[in-house]
Amino acid sequence: FFKQKTAYEIPKRDWSSDVCSSDLFFTAYSFGYQSTEVWRDGALKALAVGVVDGGKKSSVTAKVEDGLFKIEGSGGPAIASSWVFPTNHWNRGQVNSTAILNTITGRLSKVEIVRRGIDRVETAQGAVDAEHFEYTGELRDTEVWYDADNRWVKMRFKAEDGSTIEYRCLRCGLAPAPAMADGEAQTQSACEPN
Repeated sequence: FFKQKTAYEIPKRDWSSDVCSSDLFFTAYSFGYQSTEVWRDGALKALAVGVVDGGKKSSVTAKVEDGLFKIEGSGGPAIASSWVFPTNHWNRGQVNSTAILNTITGRLSKVEIVRRGIDRVETAQGAVDAEHFEYTGELRDTEVWYDADNRWVKMRFKAEDGSTIEYRCLRCGLAPAPAMADGEAQTQSACEPN
């Protein structure tokens, strides 16, 4: 089961993912993902990710410090001259990027993200038109779709074993987000693998 929490104009973003593959009465494979992002003035200021992949734990942290974007992860430490979008996909802004922070490895990946046109995507609220993008470069075999309101509604990628995993948004915030007491709005989304 995949859960995604998104928020509008809120400086902290959390989301998590749990994927399990079962055969009869035992779990053949499991993947858990927990991410927290801190955004200020449209820029990523900090990130903390915890991953459990088939029982193996890893983490990635990143933060802006002394004017640099400092990253720690299983891929070793890295420093960028400014923040980069992480591979959490909820923010459509990443489709204009040439470098992405891989939140599984902590590595900076060079990418070209190619527009593939408009597709009809099924959601729990019905079909929506969504713009289709494909990652090429160091993060290939990944595709994402965003609706006209820039909401992430679908993702498809190749797993390490060559199988295809697809997430479709079940609750994409397609209804208006409720107003919060402080004037901010928040909604929750949930996706499930096909």
